[in-house]
Amino acid sequence: MYEYSCTLVHRHTALQANTQSQQNVHTTTLARAKGEILRIIEILIEKMPTDVAELIVEVMDILMYCLEGSLVKKKGLQECFPAICR
Repeated sequence: MYEYSCTLVHRHTALQANTQSQQNVHTTTLARAKGEILRIIEILIEKMPTDVAELIVEVMDILMYCLEGSLVKKKGLQECFPAICR
């Protein structure tokens, strides 16, 4: 019974470590892609402004993730990402 319990604990620990590392990879990948995501949103605003306007809440969620929160507070959205204010 003790060996079985140890095996379960080991599996659980390994699963948590694996999940944590996958989340870290996912997070760092998103962090590295922020500039590219902003560039793509800017292109979408230029090419399909009506479609972006229909999804403004989702677009703003993405922008707020990609932009530095303190910078937006300090300078404002117009200065940080002028394309969204058109």
